[in-house]
Amino acid sequence: MVPEESDEIERYVGGLPEMIRGNVMSYEPKSMQKAIESETIKWIKNTLGLPTVKPTTKGSLTILQGTNKTNN
Repeated sequence: MVPEESDEIERYVGGLPEMIRGNVMSYEPKSMQKAIESETIKWIKNTLGLPTVKPTTKGSLTILQGTNKTNN
């Protein structure tokens, strides 16, 4: 018996850390590839401390919320 892809997705997501699992499940991935892509993006953001908010643009200056702006 070959497992359904949805069963594989549930097992994969079930093994993720809890802080990432909820985010991936809220995305409702329809394929294993989408589940992996979503998890990878969330993991990178959480691990590297990257902002999860969209940057705002004022003119040609892009500002990320929570960062310091310096001009050298």
